[in-house]
Amino acid sequence: MFKGPKSHPHASTGRGASSAHGDYNDDDWEWRSQRLSRAELGNRLAPIVRQLTLYDDARIRLETRGGNSALLSRIMELLQGELVIPGRREDFTVSLTDQAGMRRLFQYEFYPHEIRLEVRRRPTGMPVYYLARVHLDYRSEYSLVIEDLFRSPDYPVTDERFVKLMRGGHEVYFLRLSKFRAALLAGRDPEEGAEEAVDDTLLKVGRHVFQACWHEDQLVGMAAAGQFGLEHFRRAVELLYLGLTAELCELRSAVSEDMLRFFKDVYVQPAILAFLEKLAHLDGKALAGVPQAALKLYPQLSRAFGRFLATELPWGRQQAPVPLSKLLFANFSRLEAVREALAGKEELAQAVERLETQSAAVIDALLANSGELAEEIDPGRKHLRVAKG
Repeated sequence: MFKGPKSHPHASTGRGASSAHGDYNDDDWEWRSQRLSRAELGNRLAPIVRQLTLYDDARIRLETRGGNSALLSRIMELLQGELVIPGRREDFTVSLTDQAGMRRLFQYEFYPHEIRLEVRRRPTGMPVYYLARVHLDYRSEYSLVIEDLFRSPDYPVTDERFVKLMRGGHEVYFLRLSKFRAALLAGRDPEEGAEEAVDDTLLKVGRHVFQACWHEDQLVGMAAAGQFGLEHFRRAVELLYLGLTAELCELRSAVSEDMLRFFKDVYVQPAILAFLEKLAHLDGKALAGVPQAALKLYPQLSRAFGRFLATELPWGRQQAPVPLSKLLFANFSRLEAVREALAGKEELAQAVERLETQSAAVIDALLANSGELAEEIDPGRKHLRVAKG
């Protein structure tokens, strides 16, 4: 149960308008104008993070080593125990099992920060948690996770680029840019607004680049790229999506030294880096030609990936030939085991080399603003030749 202080404005049903977020009075506007710093946010969330850490330690001990009634009692105590959270006016009392109270606390007490606490159930029946700071982007397809405040070690995330969070009563994908935060903070002076500067960088690359080049329909391709070392393929997919769906004029005006450094040093993506550097030198006609070139190249890369998935590989006790696509889809939750079982297979090595060669050629073609690829492979460069003209 949510136990806000009696004098808290959101516990009142007195004067003032009612909204979808609850009842509040006229003083709320002044109250919400008080912006909480990142340091203050961390201090106020510390009791929750500490409780989640203690709970996870106990849960993992129970799941991996077993336990007794005392350990079970300790876990229930951590889940149901009351937490005192400092508020703007008075303290709040919540618990990990009080999800409604947690949501209301995050909604009213941490402005301007948007906080989400997600809970998933393990196969053992035990809950695991993900506490994140997010940016709600109403102009784009995806909102952004800009900081992981806490994540259970085995919280389920199928694709590290995405995480599902609740928004508007529905579970939707957010782009998970929080994994870049530590690298961006490295070497920065915290006293000089490092957290805010990192937020700005993540919002910029998220809105102008990752919104375009990451999409949930890439799940299978990116999973395969991660397991089989398809680096050129991953880069080609991201570059094609960027060329096809980004607002290129807006992107060109947003390119900065910080953005270029990000794709050079933090998220190393030479194809996107070269594309962003080239944008500044394209005239209007050349800029308009980028989506057309990407549209021609996309089916070529798609067919190349289809041929890769059709590769037949020996599998099982009988070592019978099975298409790679069946192995991936049938074992999607355990792809590492598939990779280990196929390690050293010559058929796979050849298929990887072919797809990587074709992917590199697609990158070259789009950077050359051409939608045409030559059919033959140049064995010397191991590269598809880009058609000229």
